[in-house]
Amino acid sequence: MSDLEQTAVKRIRLAAKMSQQYYQEPLLICNSGGKDSLVLLAIAKAAGIKYEMVHSHTTADAPETVRYVRRQIYELECAGIKTEIHYPVYKGKRTSMWALIPQKLMPPTRFARYCCKILKETTENHRYIATGVRASESKGRADSAEFETRTSRKADKGRFSYEHTAEVFSEAQTLPDVYDCQLITACKKHKQVSVLPIVDWTDEDIWNYIRSERLKYNPLYDYGYAFDRVGCIGCPLASRKKRLAEFAKHPAYKNMYIRAFDRCIARRKALGKHGVTDNKDWSTGAKMFDWWMEDKNLEGQVAFEGVKSEGSGLQN
Repeated sequence: MSDLEQTAVKRIRLAAKMSQQYYQEPLLICNSGGKDSLVLLAIAKAAGIKYEMVHSHTTADAPETVRYVRRQIYELECAGIKTEIHYPVYKGKRTSMWALIPQKLMPPTRFARYCCKILKETTENHRYIATGVRASESKGRADSAEFETRTSRKADKGRFSYEHTAEVFSEAQTLPDVYDCQLITACKKHKQVSVLPIVDWTDEDIWNYIRSERLKYNPLYDYGYAFDRVGCIGCPLASRKKRLAEFAKHPAYKNMYIRAFDRCIARRKALGKHGVTDNKDWSTGAKMFDWWMEDKNLEGQVAFEGVKSEGSGLQN
């Protein structure tokens, strides 16, 4: 076992103990169907912990990802591990990417990623979760820590090292009414707490581990650079070049977006909404799609009348 794997195993074992102690539930592993989630599941198996797995069905994932996750679920359940698929809900009703776009009166954008909030961030708040988030993935994740508390405001998020977490967990057990910290308080209140066992792994580390352990990865990764990360088809965070490659491989998704944009335009007109449509040609869903596919958000792209921008979150 390599040093990286040993460190990740220590982190996830500690989280599993804390989950059982404070939540009386096994650690919950979030699985997106990507390479990081795959490694995370392998680390949990190597650690010998009790865990459950949850997958958020975004409705915009590639068919290959959907089939791959189904196979993972089958294999995990054959091994006696509880799994669950979360389907997105909006305002109390089941929804999808294609239903959300008309309801939100705008396409999802880099700065108004309502899709992430509703389609991906569906894990229960009252669980201790494990994610495959890595600090090297993006600037937004560069300050990620081994253990974190999740709050509605990013600025209030607590970030803790393994050493600190192990110390406060030990002290809180022996002196429960005296020794405390934000992390333990969150656990006691059944708030969502996360462990990031592979937070310091690089892409090279991930692929080296997958190859050395001969793990069955999502077949989308074999389609070249455009699929170096697995996620929703057409994600506005991806480059235009990558998105074009995704739609070339999955043209049905382009058509679904265009039909959703047509319904979005019709609903905006019915509600008397204007905003950016005053000086952009949004006469058809196809033209809205072309505008949406620009490399970067245009000035005013998220400044739609009556639309509130919503943040995003997790996982690969």
